[in-house]
Amino acid sequence: MQIRIDLFGRVAARSNTKAIAGFPTRKTAELLLALAVHPGQPMNRRDLIAMLWPESRGIKANNRLSATLYMLRKTLEGTFGATGAALVSAGEGAIWLEGDFVSAFDEIDRAWRAFQSATPEDGKTAASVAFLSLYAGHLGAELAGEWFEPLQSLWASRWTEAAIWRAREGLDSVDDLVGRLAKIQPILPVTRSLANGFLNGIGRGDLAESWSGPARPRVATHALVAYPKYNVDASKSLIRRPTLTAIVVEPAQARLLRDLVELAGSSQPWVGSSQVFCARNPIIARRFAAEIRTQHPLARIYISTEVASPDERDDGRLLERLDGLQPGETLLNAAAASLIEQHDRNVVMERPLGKSGYRLL
Repeated sequence: MQIRIDLFGRVAARSNTKAIAGFPTRKTAELLLALAVHPGQPMNRRDLIAMLWPESRGIKANNRLSATLYMLRKTLEGTFGATGAALVSAGEGAIWLEGDFVSAFDEIDRAWRAFQSATPEDGKTAASVAFLSLYAGHLGAELAGEWFEPLQSLWASRWTEAAIWRAREGLDSVDDLVGRLAKIQPILPVTRSLANGFLNGIGRGDLAESWSGPARPRVATHALVAYPKYNVDASKSLIRRPTLTAIVVEPAQARLLRDLVELAGSSQPWVGSSQVFCARNPIIARRFAAEIRTQHPLARIYISTEVASPDERDDGRLLERLDGLQPGETLLNAAAASLIEQHDRNVVMERPLGKSGYRLL
């Protein structure tokens, strides 16, 4: 019996005949979410405590994790029997998922990558249908953990980007688009911002501010919250695909971009072609773009953020996006735009999620 763990919308676990749609506590569901985002990879107990109970320390914090782990195991065993009992393993200061299960996180990630890499000629429409059919809301919608808010926003931007692509290509009407976006409740700021930008761009400003309710309030504690540092497990694989921001310019601006990078003292090497640089985050990339623009008003600039490593980046695809821009135009992909938007709203987005030095931004 295979167990499927759903993470988008309500966190749930189900098989062909049985399902768990609710857990004893929110922290029980949040623990399953943390483990399922990294399926099969050991999560250090200290890391999990820092993610789920950032205000707790010492024996009290460890007891909270132990009690939550016990409730999760008993809930899974009560519904799925021996298969559920074997799903969550622990040992040597770590907790992980193993056994016969599938995580919706990986399935939706594959569907997104298929949509992102496809072209209209090789089946982008089918890829958009497959991706949108899987996405049922934002990550852990009923939970309130701050540690996964960056992932919520990243995936909301991707779902919105796919929905807007269908409307822009004439595959869906504006009413269909609004209906799709309204399925994410409460609406995240990134979804609202991207939708409003598109609706204003097609002359439907009447819908731009009225298609949804108010955005879910975010905690703007930029300077007051101390986010914990997370340890790396022995295999150094807690985070398999770090988030990468690339800034792409025309050859004429490549030398200037190199100079700006050297002046900023970037800790990241120049990777790839002379036109593509791996910026530390979208905020830095936007600053570079603004400085380039002051000297070259007609420069074309493309900024892309995606979950990938430098080795996985497709420079050819990035350069193709640049070729489609008009002189003087700066284009940001949906993920970069959403993270910049939240930074401008004073929402802290730099969150280590398991690997030393890893930042979503």
